[in-house]
Order: sequence, then structure tokens, then C-alpha cells
Amino acid sequence: MVYAGVPSLPVALGAQGPFQEQQQQDPLQGQDQEQLLKMQQEKRERRRQKQQRRRQQQQQGFCRPESVSVPPELLGIALERQHVDSIYAKIAPHFSHTRFWSSREACRTHLIRVRESSEVADGVICIAVLHHLTTEARRQQALRELARITRPGGRILIYVWAQEHEAGSVGERKFPSQDVLVPWVYQKHYDQARELRKTGGSAAAAASEGPAAASGSPASASVAREETFYRYYRVFSREDLLGLCAEEKRVKVLDCYNDTNNWARACRTGQLTVPRSEGS
Repeated sequence: MVYAGVPSLPVALGAQGPFQEQQQQDPLQGQDQEQLLKMQQEKRERRRQKQQRRRQQQQQGFCRPESVSVPPELLGIALERQHVDSIYAKIAPHFSHTRFWSSREACRTHLIRVRESSEVADGVICIAVLHHLTTEARRQQALRELARITRPGGRILIYVWAQEHEAGSVGERKFPSQDVLVPWVYQKHYDQARELRKTGGSAAAAASEGPAAASGSPASASVAREETFYRYYRVFSREDLLGLCAEEKRVKVLDCYNDTNNWARACRTGQLTVPRSEGS
């Protein structure tokens, strides 16, 4: 697999060739297998900690910051740069810790204009990308690019945030509109972890020297370890996602379903060669 993306707009591109053959040539063994198991354990631990924090917050009557509506006149590239790209640059250590997989090659590109050749991928995975584009025109152009780089008969899988979240689910949110700035609580210990990797220091030493330790207050420690940023999202209804796909005649919807408060859409490309989109 070859991965491509922009800050907070990742795209996974399947390299051309049968998936079965690729799997035989690149099995998860040795270090890769250990890394996968470690990632799974870390994911379970993060989920457990998140559920524990949520229970504590409910007991304390904690109310997290609400999402903020974005007026239509503000939608555009400038908002995207300020509340998507710029925010990602600040929270990148968190994303690197939770999503980075060193055993896979990666390149950096933009969903609006992917640098890959046409019809290069058997399959394309676009997760948590499309909902960061601020206008309908940009989202349609992104879908055209996904179709262009996918070979005829290939598959495309797209995930976007759902507008309506299941009551009581982990991470449940309510949105005042479909174009929103969503509060992202960034945990600064990921910055410490990155610095420790550079310097070879110990986690205990870094923690003891931080401002949270000096205050002696759990509340102060929590504030010192966290900072809130607001990221732009377009939250989708099922009809929105199907409507977006209907505008792109070169893809056919195979399935559309809800998965943990995300709308997922599986598509197949047609036989028509797709021209490269114009620049963003």
C-alpha cells in the first residue's frame, strides 16, 4: 500500500496489482507483526482511558466545549487553511503517535490534485478527508480525483463524519449546523514524547520538570497537559453523501452505511478514463 495525503487530509492508495499477490509478497511478520499488536494494545488502552475520562466528567458535571456554526460567507480556501491545515500542523504529534505506521511507504499530496498517475490504484481509501473540504465544489473535485487515480472496475471507500451521532456512543456530539468548527482537545504529552525520542530522556524526568508537576494541583496539571483547537468539519447526512456521488457519473455506489458515527460509502469506478482535475 502507498499512502498519500495533506495535513489532516490523508488518502490511502492501493498500488496497482492484485491484492492477493501483494499480500503474499508482503506478509505481516516479525517486526511488522509486533508493531501491529502494539498498535492494537495502545488502541484498546486509549479507548479504555477515554471511557474512564468520560465517566469522570459525567460524575463531575463537566461540559466540554460546543461546536460552532460557520456562516456560509466564510466558507472557502482561507478557512480551510486556518482551521484545517494550520490546526493539523499544531496537533501533528498526536496524529503521528496514533496513526503512523513506519513499515509503509508514504508520500504527501493534496486530495484536490493528487500527484499519482491516472488509473494507478486497484483500491483507494479516503478516511476522514472529504469532510475537511469547505465547499461543495472542492468536495466534488476531490471525488473526481479519487475516480481518476482508480483503475476501471477498482474500488473506492470513503468515510465522513455523520451529522447525527448515536445516543450514548463514545465521542457522541451534537452539531448546530452542517458546517462547523469542532473543538479538538490536544494532549501535550505527545509533544513531550516526541522530544524524548530526540533527546533520549526519560518520561519520568520530563513529567517531573513540567509546569503541571510544579503546581501540585490535578486541575492545573490537566490544563497544562491540554489545549483546545477548533477544526473545520462538514458533517454529512446519508442523503448528502449519496448526492455528492450522484454528481460524479464515473463512480457507482455499491453500499452506503453508518459505522461508529461515520457515513461510509463503497464505490466502483466505470470504464471511462478520467481526465486530471484542474488545479486547486
